[in-house]
Amino acid sequence: MRVNAQRWLQHNSKFLSALNLLHDHLLQVALEANTAGVDIALYDKQGRLEAAKLLWDTEVDNKRSKQGSYYARDIVTTVIGLGLHYVEEDASTGYAVDVSLPQLKSAIEADGPSHRSRNTGQPLGPTLMKQRHLQAAGWQLITVAHDDWDSLRGRSEKLQYLQDKFGDLLA
Repeated sequence: MRVNAQRWLQHNSKFLSALNLLHDHLLQVALEANTAGVDIALYDKQGRLEAAKLLWDTEVDNKRSKQGSYYARDIVTTVIGLGLHYVEEDASTGYAVDVSLPQLKSAIEADGPSHRSRNTGQPLGPTLMKQRHLQAAGWQLITVAHDDWDSLRGRSEKLQYLQDKFGDLLA
C-alpha cells in the first residue's frame, strides 16, 4: 500500500498542502484530546487518522530522501561540533524537524524565507502552529532565522550562537 500512496503523491503534488493542513489539524485534535483525557479513537471510527498518518509518513520518507538546503546542512555541521547525538529530518515528533536532539527533547528548525512574512519578518501561521504543537508535546524548539545565521562569521560564531540558543540545556 505504501508504494501506491507514494505514486499517488508524486502525481498529486497540489494535494500536499491540504495534507499538511489535515496533519496539523489532526495533531492539534490529538494533543487536545490527550490533555483532556479523551480517547481519540472514539471520534475516528472511519480511520481518517490512520489514513492521514500513512500519507504523512510516505511524504516524510520522500522528504528524507532529498537533501536539505545548504543553510540547514550548515546548521547540522555546526550541531556536530556540539558533540551531541542528533537526527536529521526527524519526524518522530509528528512533525518533520530539521534536526532533533532526542536526549534533550529539543528540535532545531532552520526558518528560511518561506517560514516568515516578507513585510514583518514574523513567523507565518503554519510555522507558529508547528511551534505550539511541538511545545505542547514537551519539546523545546530552537528556531534559527536565515538572516541571523547568514550574519554569523565562521564556525566558532555559529557554534557560540547555537550554544547561546540552547542555554542551560547544554550544562
